[in-house]
This record gives sequence, C-alpha cells and structure tokens, in this order.
Amino acid sequence: SSDGVLLASASYDSTVIVYRGSVSEAELEGENAAAPYYTAVHNFTFNAAVESLDFIPETSMLVVGTRQDNHLHYIDLTTANVSKVNMNANGDNHVSFTAMDIAAAASSNLVLVNTDKSRIIVFHIATAVQVRNLYGATNDAYSHPRAVWSPSSKYVFGTSQDNAVYVWDLATQRVAATLTGHTALVKELHHHSSRDLLATCSYDKTVRLWSSSSFNPMSS
Repeated sequence: SSDGVLLASASYDSTVIVYRGSVSEAELEGENAAAPYYTAVHNFTFNAAVESLDFIPETSMLVVGTRQDNHLHYIDLTTANVSKVNMNANGDNHVSFTAMDIAAAASSNLVLVNTDKSRIIVFHIATAVQVRNLYGATNDAYSHPRAVWSPSSKYVFGTSQDNAVYVWDLATQRVAATLTGHTALVKELHHHSSRDLLATCSYDKTVRLWSSSSFNPMSS
C-alpha cells in the first residue's frame, strides 16, 4: 500500500492474501531499524487465476484482475467487501481479454488495465467509464505486459513484444514516443515517484534508464 503498511500477493491458486506489517515505516529506518514481519489479515478467493492487482493510492481499496472474467474486482480493505465493475463498454459478459496488469495513477482518479489484446484501457476508478483506449504496442495471449504512469498522469509507458517501450500521451491517446534499445522482451518498468526518470529491465540482462520528458536513454 502507499503507506507501506499493507502487502498484497496474488496467485494462480485464485487467491489474494493481504498482509499487515508489524513495524511502522519510521521504525524501518536508521541504524537500529527493526526487521519487519507480516501477518495475514485478509484472504480472498476468486473464480479463476489472479493475474494482476494494485492498491489505489490514498484509499483503502485494492483492485484485482483475474482470468476468464470481464470484471475488475474492487476490495474495500476496511470492510472486506468486494464489488465488481464490468470492463466491457457495452455492458455484456463476453470475455474477450484478460487484465494482465493494473496500475492506479498516483495523481488522478484513474486506473489502467493492460490487456493481452494489444490494448490498454484507462478507467475512472471503481466505474465502467472507459476514459481512454491506447493502441500501438503488441501484446498477445502469451504476453505478460506491464505499464506505468508518469507522476503527472500525462503519459503512460507500456511494454511490447517487439522489445520496445511505448509512450502514450493520455490527452490525445496517441503514441508520443517509442523507446528502443533492449534486444529482448522488456520484463518490467518503473517510473521514479518525483524525478524525470524511467527504469526498464529486460531478458537481455540489462537495466536501462530513460528521460521521461525527452524520451532519450540516459544509461544502461
């Protein structure tokens, strides 16, 4: 969670387990830092393998995506209540994609869903309202796509099976840049919480740093 108190794990056994840390963030710092340990406080079971999850910043909510399901599952960790939101724009129950990755924006009321159909869908949190649909990257049923927000929520950065990282301008829904240099699939990426810095790691055994404003490589 954003306050560092909760840890959530998701599994192909169809469960999500939420743990609470026994040590505060302040106690983890300094020479006499205590070793944290975690206790399971919630256990949720879904109808299929859990593929993705993320905490919603500044709330008590966790959002979960599973296989064989056209819904996002929002968990209120205060009440343990689970609510479903249909991801299909027309409201039907056809399952045409999987929420392979979920990322909630830190500075806006938005959450992105990276799918196995070469599409990222941006929703208003806890609603079925599709704010944006982002196309350009290639991610099929055998992919494990990842995407992150810029701190301002102006840009979305996403992996692709062509080894590149695509950058979308959220306002226009268009690809603003393509970051190339990795020679194998990009496994993960992370944007610094305040600096103009994107980090990517790949199966080519490298980590690369990029300017997230000029979209130029910084080092590898």
